[in-house]
Amino acid sequence: MNSATCKTCGSELKIDAATQAARCEFCDGPLVPRRHHGLFSDRKAMASIGIGTACAAAFLGLAPLLLPPQSMLYYLFFHHGWVPYVCVLLFFCAFWMLVLKLPTLNGEFAAFELELLPQQHNQVIDAPTSRKILARINRLDQKQKSRMLVSRIRQALMRFNQLGTAEKLDDLLRYRADTDLSAMESSYAAPRFIIWAIPVLGFVGTVMGISTGVQHFSTLIQTASNLQGLRHSLKGVTYGLGQAFQTTMLALTLSLILMFVMSIVQRREDHLLAAIDEYCAENLLQKATLGYDQPTADDNRRLLQSIQKLLEKLTEEQDAKPPVGATPGQASAAAPAAPAHTSGDKPVQAGG
Repeated sequence: MNSATCKTCGSELKIDAATQAARCEFCDGPLVPRRHHGLFSDRKAMASIGIGTACAAAFLGLAPLLLPPQSMLYYLFFHHGWVPYVCVLLFFCAFWMLVLKLPTLNGEFAAFELELLPQQHNQVIDAPTSRKILARINRLDQKQKSRMLVSRIRQALMRFNQLGTAEKLDDLLRYRADTDLSAMESSYAAPRFIIWAIPVLGFVGTVMGISTGVQHFSTLIQTASNLQGLRHSLKGVTYGLGQAFQTTMLALTLSLILMFVMSIVQRREDHLLAAIDEYCAENLLQKATLGYDQPTADDNRRLLQSIQKLLEKLTEEQDAKPPVGATPGQASAAAPAAPAHTSGDKPVQAGG
């Protein structure tokens, strides 16, 4: 699935790679395929791998010179085969994948300081206000426009202007919240894999150590008659068992450190997404809905004209009705008498 942006309302949607002529599901506008830039892009992944590799090479190259040969750390890292080297390399790569998220998170939090939306509770967001906010967003630099908060506000206001209503604005904000949450979860795929892979490598080292100890134990049985050979074989058995348990201990320790760092970064990222949702709900969705429900001057004028016409109609009907309490005879007597018909000078009487 690829991402695409609507030219009309600015909504970001997911489309199939083969679907290039798709239309926006909100406004039926044309979609432009684009590469999604989340909190952890491919460029930062490559940078973290490069920095992690350099740190692992520096550690493995300088540690033998700085640590005493008889120390526990020296024995732990440099006397158990290739497994500790791979664990150290994976540890530094995952560590920098997590650490490089922090500057991006700080930049995302800095987007709140722009105060793009009105902060007062009595203010509403109508069409002129939304156009002013969009014009201010267009004056920002490209780095500020790429922030999640700015992008969400921009797309919501573009849809608000395009549709002329805030009726379905909450659907777009909910969709963007789900998209950002999905991007956040996917950005932790590589660190989670490394956190899982390091203990597995530790268990591989454990199996290798146990197999080495078993081999030396078989040699011990064969050379039981020779005291010198017995000592040498016992040394191999203890070395294999030490490699088995210490490799596992090293891998679990490195994995535990990575889990602690990832929990800190992920908690800060969760706080960011919650802050963006709350900010958009209080300062965008609620105020845009209030602005849409508030009657305009044209609405007030039309309502006043309708009321005046209704009053005139009621007045005409009231004048046409007889007075309250009058009998039909009194009503007919109150009516003006019809002129009598004459034939010459004598009046013509009814009935002949």
